Amino acid sequence: GGKYWQDSHRQHIVKDNRYYFDKAFMEFRRFLHNHVPEHQQELLALRNHIDYARFRQYWERHFKHDPLAKTKYPADVSWHVIRSYIKGSNSELFLEPEDYQSIEQKQQSVTFDTFKLVYEKVWEWYKELCNRDKLWDDQDLARLVLKEDLVRPQFPAIFCDESQDFTRLELEVILRLSLFSDKK
Repeated sequence: GGKYWQDSHRQHIVKDNRYYFDKAFMEFRRFLHNHVPEHQQELLALRNHIDYARFRQYWERHFKHDPLAKTKYPADVSWHVIRSYIKGSNSELFLEPEDYQSIEQKQQSVTFDTFKLVYEKVWEWYKELCNRDKLWDDQDLARLVLKEDLVRPQFPAIFCDESQDFTRLELEVILRLSLFSDKK
């Protein structure tokens, strides 16, 4: 790979077309955030974004005296359940324990008991934390983009690195961006 980029002709192509590359390749969160209208930007201030690292810090402070937390619903499992299921399954509502039971078993990555513990212990706390401190995560951004109809079918091809990490909600956004999803 290094020899490829050392070719001065290729370097000039990249340099001369930087504007197009910057528009064609973008981190998903930044791409979606760019679609949020200016009057809603403060609602999703970048300083209030919560990712897994930040969630884990909050989780560790809050659950440090709970002896069951580290074994029954650790930070990584809690984040996965909240992100993938509770917030990331449906653009209309949050997934509840009885809804989780109705998911096909091969689509369930945690037991019902784990889901229920995360829902009751962590989700309720996390929801309150986000409301109180005006925090938002990628699922909130995807939900807003879908609810407000902020993205339109405009791309004939969409390439996603690490696509296995996208939630159903984020995949719904990507599908909406595809020109092929707009056919009758």
